[in-house]
Amino acid sequence: MCNFDISLLPIKLNLPMVCKPLDWTSKKPRTLADIEGGYLSGVTGDFYNRFRLLSSHDYENFYILLKDPNLMCNVLNTLQSQVFERNNNVGILMDRRLAKVNLQGASDLLRSCYANNEGIKEVCRFKKLLSELVKRVQHARYEDFVLTLVSA
Repeated sequence: MCNFDISLLPIKLNLPMVCKPLDWTSKKPRTLADIEGGYLSGVTGDFYNRFRLLSSHDYENFYILLKDPNLMCNVLNTLQSQVFERNNNVGILMDRRLAKVNLQGASDLLRSCYANNEGIKEVCRFKKLLSELVKRVQHARYEDFVLTLVSA
């Protein structure tokens, strides 16, 4: 039973589950969308795509041709046979609250503070501060997503 909202995933990753995953195979090996198997292959309410690697219904955006689909299946089968383990010694992470920041509101507040502080204008440009804010928020969101995925 996966306790992670799989609709948030762009592809169906080989998440560590309780049961052994299905081997990846391809009956009509042409594209990445033709590969089937792995985890998350139980009843999900999406009967058409429940065994496919791609979770998107818009295959035109992911029309990746495969020269050797058997090689791709072998790689996926090897990867999913590896034991996953959470690394508790990950070091310093971004503050998780930063992942929930409303970027529009934060940039408006930053613009206001910048406009009212003459001293900061001599040291740094607003565009640089805004770029750093966006970069840190995105970094925090990525870390939050990874930690949520690992916890699942």
